[in-house]
Amino acid sequence: MSNPHAYGSWPSPLGATELTQGVRGLADLQATGDTLYYLEARPEEAGRSTLLARRDQTATELTPSPFNVRSRVHEYGGGSYLATPKLVLFVNFADQNIYAVDPTSAEPTPQQVTDTPVSQRYADFCLTADAQHLLCVLESHPPTDGLAAEQEPLNALISIEIATGAQTMLHEGHDFYAAPRLNGADELAFIVWDHPNMPWDGSQLLQGQLDSNATTLSNPTNVAGSTTEAILQPTWNAQDQLFYISDRSGYSNLYRAQPADNHTPLQEDRADYGSPPWVFGQRDYCHTNNQTLIATRKNNGNESLCAIDLATGTKTEVCDRYAAYQSLVVSGTHLYFIAERATAFAAIVRHDLASGEQEIVCEAATSPIDERYFSAAQPIEFANRGGEPSYANYYPPHNPDATADPGTAPPLLILSHGGPSSASGSGLNLRIQYYTSRGWAVADVNYGGSTGFG
Repeated sequence: MSNPHAYGSWPSPLGATELTQGVRGLADLQATGDTLYYLEARPEEAGRSTLLARRDQTATELTPSPFNVRSRVHEYGGGSYLATPKLVLFVNFADQNIYAVDPTSAEPTPQQVTDTPVSQRYADFCLTADAQHLLCVLESHPPTDGLAAEQEPLNALISIEIATGAQTMLHEGHDFYAAPRLNGADELAFIVWDHPNMPWDGSQLLQGQLDSNATTLSNPTNVAGSTTEAILQPTWNAQDQLFYISDRSGYSNLYRAQPADNHTPLQEDRADYGSPPWVFGQRDYCHTNNQTLIATRKNNGNESLCAIDLATGTKTEVCDRYAAYQSLVVSGTHLYFIAERATAFAAIVRHDLASGEQEIVCEAATSPIDERYFSAAQPIEFANRGGEPSYANYYPPHNPDATADPGTAPPLLILSHGGPSSASGSGLNLRIQYYTSRGWAVADVNYGGSTGFG
């Protein structure tokens, strides 16, 4: 039975010790055959990010210490590894070189592929059809002394021969590059943008033909995008059709790059299907077959998974039980994703595409207290000074062991995220629960410019 306590002074099992315990991070799912790959950031190892390969119920570490899988391109990184059936390639943080490891080995031992100074950085990989060359973004920094130190880094698209580490320039001349994606043959799509734009302000999707030696890119032409239209996450399906996300309608919707579609979204929707590309390698949608794709739908602070029929544009909800969905990947008849949860830490979820059944593959951490003490976010909408709608996640005071005196109101803690284009989610945040379990109310505001509101 709960006991009366003044708001803000409720006894809580969530103390400073539980609040500061490290939680492992989960990121960047990839899959080949029956193997699922993901990055695990380990706070007990000073945040070292290691690559794991999971088959059945067993996870094998492919990058033992001191390897740290992290790219420094654009400093935010992302896109730091690529899994293929016979080889996994990754960037090591300390020297920013690319290494290769055999995922089937009983004792995986990374072997160095490139031998370049730390001023040369690599990210966002794709493999040629013959598996001989790696295509990626190169960021080249000037010397750290002299006048050259005042220059900006140069960004380009390059080809690397895996056997020798030899590099060939494929495309340069733009301030930034991202997302090189090759179809089943020789068509390469990639994204470029230039100052003063950020990639969510305006970017271009280019497409060119790669020669058989992966050394020349011919006739790169603009497929979509401009200085005022942002293009995200290009992909190819098994029929070599090119897809991408564009915000040309005011919302980040999905498109197919073929003349018959006339730049019409697959499913016109007043919701966002993409996230601002602060990092490389984001996957907010994936192809299940030639007729369907699965996408994350973000609408006024709420997220869900939906399936879009490519022939009809029909949208069908797949899952809405989690706070957020990240890093979608399909392997066989299963969809994998990282789920943010309201009353538990993030987890990798396996979703059966036929039955809809789900199971937890692994969790970032176990909750330090019973979930009964957690307050779930309530999305709210309110008018700002200009009369336009603003949004927040409201967390009411909650503690099964305490109640407040009737007629009293709780203290309110108002939070705002760092911005400018991110958003406050409703996944478990122990800092918020520290207050709500003590009788505070918390409002986590998604102010103008936050993602998921058009």
